Parts: sequence; C-alpha cells; structure tokens
Amino acid sequence: TTLIRPKSYSERTIYSSLELIKNLKYHDKSLQRLTEQLLTNNQIMADFKHSAFQYYVEHAANLDNRLLTVYMEPLLYRFEAMQELVKHGYANLIPPSYLEQQEFEKLAAYFYVYEDEGTEEFTLEKLGGVMIQGKEYSCYSSKFNYYEDEAKYLVMVERKDITLDDLMLPQVYLPYEVVTDDTWENVATAYIQNMED
Repeated sequence: TTLIRPKSYSERTIYSSLELIKNLKYHDKSLQRLTEQLLTNNQIMADFKHSAFQYYVEHAANLDNRLLTVYMEPLLYRFEAMQELVKHGYANLIPPSYLEQQEFEKLAAYFYVYEDEGTEEFTLEKLGGVMIQGKEYSCYSSKFNYYEDEAKYLVMVERKDITLDDLMLPQVYLPYEVVTDDTWENVATAYIQNMED
C-alpha cells in the first residue's frame, strides 16, 4: 500500500487519513510515518492529533521518546497522552516531572479552563497555596486574551495524590471571581466556604 502525502493538511485530508488509519487492520511503515507527521504538525486540530496519538501508541513497534516529548510538551495534549501511555503499559515513558504535584496541578488548571472556555487564548499564573476547611488548594490567576479588560480570574485546584493506577485530574474550581495578588486568598476562602455552606 502506498500512501500519498499531501503538501499541506486540510481538515478533509486529515479526516480521510485518520479514517483510513482506523480501518486498516495491519501495520505498515507508511502508516507509522503518517501518524508521526500528524503528531508533529502544529496546524492540526487537537482531536485529530489525539486520534493519531492513540493509533501510534497502540501500533508502533517502538515508541520514540523524542516524538513523545515533542507531543506531550504542550499542556493541551499532555493529560490524554499520559492516560493513553498508562492504558497501554508505557507509564514509564511519562517524564517524571509531569507527575510532580505542582506540574500536575498546573496541568489540571489548564485543562479545566481550556475545556470550559474552548480556547487556548489564556494565560495561567500561580498565586500560591491555601488551606481551607482541612483541604489544600493551589490557586492560579487566569487572564483571557480575548476579554477587553485586564482582569485576572481565580482558578483553584484541590490537592490530591497522583496515582498511575487511576490517573485522574484533581477537582478544579473556576468561580470567575476577579483576583489580585493581594485579594486571591480571601476570595478563594470565601468561595469554598460559601460553596460548602
């Protein structure tokens, strides 16, 4: 089988390629090269790239550490990639730094805001940690690039242990409360207390 590689990727081409990949029942070096190209192309939609990653992890004879590093570096793809690696017995290929508490909580905050807003047009900045009613929270400010104001909004991540056996993101709260460096702790405390009352 010979796969024709287009010079540029349109959504139709990507969709057709992924449908072809799903339906072929054998391993082929051309398919491997195609999936690798999809994984490293920054113009492809996240859902398409994740489908390619699923195929790559499931069917590649040997996973390329360099390719995994490039693919998982953006927070947008990281969590689902980590889940896929764990599912297929490749948890050892997850960079240890990605499983550190602070990095994992930042990933959770990013993933939640992205899912809620449906865009990558925002920035996250760590504010600090706070203990509220016996639970620890890491707090971030999120600034949305498409809002007219310069306001920063509170994002809270509830601390939990990270286990590869059941890799789940911690609970995240996005109350859309405006915060500053001086007010975030009071705003976070009031939000949790009001929510649990």
